[in-house]
Amino acid sequence: MSIFVGTCTAMVTPFDEKGVNYKAYEKQLEYQLENGISAILAAGSTGEPATMSEDEKKGLLEFTIKEGERKSTCNIRFRKLQHRAHYSQFTNGKGYGC
Repeated sequence: MSIFVGTCTAMVTPFDEKGVNYKAYEKQLEYQLENGISAILAAGSTGEPATMSEDEKKGLLEFTIKEGERKSTCNIRFRKLQHRAHYSQFTNGKGYGC
């Protein structure tokens, strides 16, 4: 079974001097949702997961799931297998894909 049908936007993750700029990200996310996007791919566009800390990845994923109205999936790369397994369980347990 497919997680979604339609179009999925690979989101760019905006940053500021403190890390992930959630205010700017939320604005992008709201625009996508208001315009009928079928799914959101967190950290899916410009390769930023390679330079993000594990806490930034976790925060972005949790924010996207919370705000994404059940239209979220993720493309967050983790260096350690146990991190991948943890987030796959976390997202799948909530009905999302990772």
